Amino acid sequence: MSFMTLNNDSLGELLTSQATRYARQPFLKVADQSLTYAEVEYQALAFAAGLQRLGLQPRDRIALLLPNIPAFVITFFAAMKAGLIVVPINVRRHPTEVLTRLSRTAPKAIVTFSDPHDFWGVDHLQLIHDLRPRLPELEHIITIGEPGGNAIPWVDLLAETAPHRPGWG
Repeated sequence: MSFMTLNNDSLGELLTSQATRYARQPFLKVADQSLTYAEVEYQALAFAAGLQRLGLQPRDRIALLLPNIPAFVITFFAAMKAGLIVVPINVRRHPTEVLTRLSRTAPKAIVTFSDPHDFWGVDHLQLIHDLRPRLPELEHIITIGEPGGNAIPWVDLLAETAPHRPGWG
């Protein structure tokens, strides 16, 4: 891959290019889970369509308050494909720091999770629900795992908008 290709392509286009060239090669490996370039491309396209279905437009902001899991990578590339601006937030941030970051960046959507047992007793989904009244621009809360409140399940959004599977087999 040439420098000019890297220089002129967006990150979303770069994934597409790599998925075309290395479709069956592993891209993500976590524990016993492995996803190929083609699988990540497929899921990123599906999730990008889901974000657009929610009404998100290019240059809108989407916050990611997630640990290092495959859904973070897929959501990041989906946001790039949809033309969104990603606002990553470290899961170890204090709630006041999370509020400050969200207030300053004004995302229209956030993707988060609920796993207080493995994350120092912090339920990140509940934190976002608690902060939401102070975040007037926040329209959508998307959650990995079990939904709570009026959060949109990540997998449902992915499944509802999945395009026809590409011929990468």
